Amino acid sequence: MSYCDSTLLFAKQHMQMARGHYLLSGSAKETVPWFLEGETDAETLGTFMDNYITTMMTHTKANVYSWDVFDEVLADDSVWHAVPDYLCRAFKTARAVDPDVKLFYSDFGFATVEDAEHSYEVL
Repeated sequence: MSYCDSTLLFAKQHMQMARGHYLLSGSAKETVPWFLEGETDAETLGTFMDNYITTMMTHTKANVYSWDVFDEVLADDSVWHAVPDYLCRAFKTARAVDPDVKLFYSDFGFATVEDAEHSYEVL
């Protein structure tokens, strides 16, 4: 049993729902597997993104009430920037998998007004 499955089982046994943090990270080393390291092809990355979101959300659908779709993806060096409309695409993919789940964007990088304004414009 995976760590994810055991955590979801624990929550279920204790009549709790789980919050999914996160599906994809702006840091490639956190969500891009070794076989995609250095990948820059938008189609390849986009297909991986769609499949990963679909697989994770389908597997956990009955036990997760909300997902952070992206975490800290606005960093300038994010691999996901190669995918056109990556934020919109990820949220649309997640919504298609589960129309009822709550979807969020997670980021701690709002240290200044300028950071917050940039994030607001992008999102």
